Amino acid sequence: MLNRSLLHLLTAALCSACLMACPTGRDDDDTTADDDDSASVDGADGDGDGFCFGDEPCSDEDLEPGDCDDNDADVNPDASERCNGVDDDCDGRIDENFDADQDGFVDISEPECVGSYPPEELDCNDLIAAINPDAAETCDGNDTDCNGLIDDGLDQDFDGFRVCDAPSDCDDSDPLTYPGAAETCDGEDDNCDGVIDNGLGTEFLDQDSDGFTPCSDDCDDNPVDGWLSYPGAQEACDEKDNDCDGVEDNEELLDMDGDGSAGPYPGCLNTYGSVDCDDLDATVAPGNAEICDGQDNNCNGQIDENLDFDLDGFTSCQGDCDSLNGNVNPNAIEACDGIDNNCDGVIDEGFDTDGDGQSQCAGDCDPNDPTVYLGAPELCDGLDNDCNGSPGANESDQDGDTYSACDGDCNETSVDVNPGAVEICNTIDDDCDGVVPADEQDDDLDGFIGCTPLGCTISLVTDSAEATFWDGFSALDPTGIDTVMASGAEASGWLTDTANFDDSRVMIWHTGYRQLLQTEYDTLASWVAGGGNLIITGEGVLYEEDAVFGDDDDSAVGDDDDSAVGDDDDSAAPAASSGVDATLMATLVGSLTTGLGPETAACTITSTASPATSGPYGSWTAAYSFTASSTVHDNANVNGAVGAVRVASVGSRAKIIWRPVLNGGVVAYWNGNPDLGDWNSSFDADLPAMLRNMVSSMNNGCGGALQGGDCDDTNPTLHPGTCP
Repeated sequence: MLNRSLLHLLTAALCSACLMACPTGRDDDDTTADDDDSASVDGADGDGDGFCFGDEPCSDEDLEPGDCDDNDADVNPDASERCNGVDDDCDGRIDENFDADQDGFVDISEPECVGSYPPEELDCNDLIAAINPDAAETCDGNDTDCNGLIDDGLDQDFDGFRVCDAPSDCDDSDPLTYPGAAETCDGEDDNCDGVIDNGLGTEFLDQDSDGFTPCSDDCDDNPVDGWLSYPGAQEACDEKDNDCDGVEDNEELLDMDGDGSAGPYPGCLNTYGSVDCDDLDATVAPGNAEICDGQDNNCNGQIDENLDFDLDGFTSCQGDCDSLNGNVNPNAIEACDGIDNNCDGVIDEGFDTDGDGQSQCAGDCDPNDPTVYLGAPELCDGLDNDCNGSPGANESDQDGDTYSACDGDCNETSVDVNPGAVEICNTIDDDCDGVVPADEQDDDLDGFIGCTPLGCTISLVTDSAEATFWDGFSALDPTGIDTVMASGAEASGWLTDTANFDDSRVMIWHTGYRQLLQTEYDTLASWVAGGGNLIITGEGVLYEEDAVFGDDDDSAVGDDDDSAVGDDDDSAAPAASSGVDATLMATLVGSLTTGLGPETAACTITSTASPATSGPYGSWTAAYSFTASSTVHDNANVNGAVGAVRVASVGSRAKIIWRPVLNGGVVAYWNGNPDLGDWNSSFDADLPAMLRNMVSSMNNGCGGALQGGDCDDTNPTLHPGTCP
């Protein structure tokens, strides 16, 4: 409801506005001669009360501002407030002095208020805000709603009793409940005497004195033993419904923890012979094993009995960390024995000098190093970290290459494999950097790799002193095998030391009219017997020269008139020479004869089964013939006694001999041109191909499963023999 004071203020404001807007003193005729038509003007004093209208300074300095109604001389800031619905003193409030309890209603005891306000706005008690015409009547001995009646209209159920009567209605919403009403068994205080269901019938009687009547759900009110049964009673082992839930001897209530044993309830001991001493804990029941938990698990009246197995005065639940060792318990003195004697969670405290958790007596083989103790992980530090008597296996250099696995050696079985090694062509990660070079990998799986494996190079050796002798030699390029070159070998003694060509599987030696030294023969024969392969080529290799004659010592320089071979005719004294002995050379190559051959250039293949004619670079029939550029051919009949095979011949004289050595390599003899011209494809394309067949056969298997010389490791159809 709208606050009465606010309503009065709004009413007064509207009235003031009306008074200010409407001219006063009109005679209400239609003439223009009105006797009082002055209006309120800011700054002027229209009603002559000494105050000008509004809050602005007055136009007359003798006047005071603040008049809120300049048409009524009784309304101004000095006026006294009256109970008339007007803001007499211009303080913005209406009749503020006549509503003492500020409940919005003016005091009915003020005659002026009674004359100015309707009855419904008059407060019959202006000292109590809860009493006014809009208040609801309450049972308090007052005319709360100012209707002239005290506590009227308070019998809500019309049963003749009010809550403020004596005796009072205890439920004024139920006409059947009042003082003196008949009590019924309904769970209510029908007669308002403060007691529920206390009627005079037997249903209201508590005959067994258990505090419950049949009316209050007592299922057995028998005065003899009915006191054992009532709502909420403890279920017992007595074949009765003690708690009045409709079930006799309810097992769910007699075995609360579900361990199969009834709890300590009435009659259960006599019924079952034993009871569960804690029916809320399934680990506790008669017959259970006693465990160390501070409870009487077997319900024999003792807690944790018979658990001090070592008889040291402590059980495991009392802190004994070893119940089978009488020397270990919370009162024991710690000893240096690798055991937590005093059960404080620390082993050998005071004896672990390096703080690694292990004392010397417990197996620490270095009490001053925390990284060393029994069972410690082995570190790459050269120490026996785990105290097993030796450093870790990965810390020792097992292959003698000065590197261990800890140093990064990835193969401790090979002295050639370690972080300091140089990569060689062997399909192995020699320097242990985790990468096998690309030219050592067979990506196209054709059985060939790009590089030349160790020991598989071809040595090109010439007796010629010309350093560039081999530079133009290209017959072996398609094999893809690396070559090493040497010239002037005879002068330097190169052939007498196998260290010069031990890295080679094949050696091609170009020589000429010269005698093989015994030391050279011994070295070469030994190398071939050990698996080396030798190709000897050049003009006059098996040529054997007789003794030369000396100077005829005449006076004419250049005069050779004795026609002796070797005569230089220069006035020098005659000099003897032993000539050239080709015997060792013939023995080395498997030839029966030495000397000059017939002057013919025709050579014919007579054995297609030999590797010299069949191989990855081509095959030729027995009828194939080729032409040499020189007519000088050595008499080199094949020596079958040493297993030599004549591959190509002219008549009965050998041009090419192929001699496999038992359990060793092969010696091949090719009496070629002095400049190797017959191995130039421009001479005859088949001859360099035949040479490649010979070298391929000799080098077959060198490097193991993967051979060198692959020209394209992305294409399995391109490899030595098919490379362009």
